[in-house]
Amino acid sequence: MRKVLRYLVHVLLLATLIWGVIGLGMYYWLTDRERVSVGRRAPDVSDMYISDAITKLWESDLSFDIKPIQADISVGYVVAQIPVPGTLMGSGEKVTLIVSTGLNTATVPAVVGMDAADAIKKIRDAGLRVKDVIEVPDGGNFVVKSITPGPGSKLALGEGVVLTVSIPEEVRVPYVVGLPLPIAEKKITDVGLKVGKITYKYVEGIKLETVKAQFPRSGIYRWKGETVDLEVWTGDYQKTVQSDQN
Repeated sequence: MRKVLRYLVHVLLLATLIWGVIGLGMYYWLTDRERVSVGRRAPDVSDMYISDAITKLWESDLSFDIKPIQADISVGYVVAQIPVPGTLMGSGEKVTLIVSTGLNTATVPAVVGMDAADAIKKIRDAGLRVKDVIEVPDGGNFVVKSITPGPGSKLALGEGVVLTVSIPEEVRVPYVVGLPLPIAEKKITDVGLKVGKITYKYVEGIKLETVKAQFPRSGIYRWKGETVDLEVWTGDYQKTVQSDQN
């Protein structure tokens, strides 16, 4: 009797297992058929123009949204898509299209031969910046000799350019206090500077006009062509009056 019962239990367990496997197989078969019948694979629209990509999605019964991004490819072309091509999707599901807006670029302006200050303003107005200035002391008067990258080059907004600027030579201001005015003037011009404003101070009885003070002081460096102002003692009262009037 026990053997019969044991046999029946084994048969029942085996039958339950067989039907379980069959039922599980039928479930996966049916659900997979349903997914295949109502789903579709996301088409590959990368590198397509946006209008063509949208048409292809509509043909696949899919919708879309657009995410713009700056990229170094032509404006309006699809850079990437989410989900990736081949993904199984339901009817009407969205594919996100990442679309190039191009790069926000600026054109390097032509500034060679311009005054450096004017050139820098023109560069900034173009949406660029000056990241370095190379000074060439060749006697020029702060004029732009070259720009790198060259005029007409395309750069991203905010990128920097390098200017090479011709500048005057620097010279040391000579000491002229106490010297007769003609000698002081010659000493100033001999180094490449100019005599600027002369202010006369009357001193009764003085016969030789003499430098009382100088501006700027001696020993500092100035560009060639800059001026040195002088304060001079003089015995000519009229010069003092004229100096005060000026």
